[in-house]
Amino acid sequence: MNSTPPRPLNLPLLGTWLASAVITVVGVVLLITSNAAQVSYYVEQTADPAPILAAQAGTTVGGLLIAVGVLGLVIALATQAIIGAADRRHADSVIAFDEFTALDGEVDLDDLDELAAGRAPVAAAAPAAAAAPAAATPVAEAAPVADAAPVADAAPVADAAPAAETVPAPEAPTEK
Repeated sequence: MNSTPPRPLNLPLLGTWLASAVITVVGVVLLITSNAAQVSYYVEQTADPAPILAAQAGTTVGGLLIAVGVLGLVIALATQAIIGAADRRHADSVIAFDEFTALDGEVDLDDLDELAAGRAPVAAAAPAAAAAPAAATPVAEAAPVADAAPVADAAPVADAAPAAETVPAPEAPTEK
């Protein structure tokens, strides 16, 4: 049983998506038209610098609008992910509350134990495993490194590395 009402439309998030998309499109259009203006200026070979400066400014502003629009889209996507995760956590807590209130009218410690046992039998074993000291867990010993058999015709190498030492296996990581 889920007691949460359906989620209303998130207008600020929808506005962020829409504004970011519009800004990106405006930047692309401005960039394309400004580049076309620069091409026409170079083709006409006029001496007036005003059109080329305006076209270069338009190209710069168009590129910046594209960057801002894409950044807005990334922010909207991150916000959407955070909201979705919060909704899932909220739904889990509502389900847990509904299960808790579905128990007898009166609440006592037996009801809490019954609820905890029904929801997560594996989760109860995890704190006990984490509380066990790391030294109590058996650690596999590293197999000793076998020495290479000497070759009869090989000459001794002066710069040879010393024989490898046996390194004990690292301990299992523990939670703090």
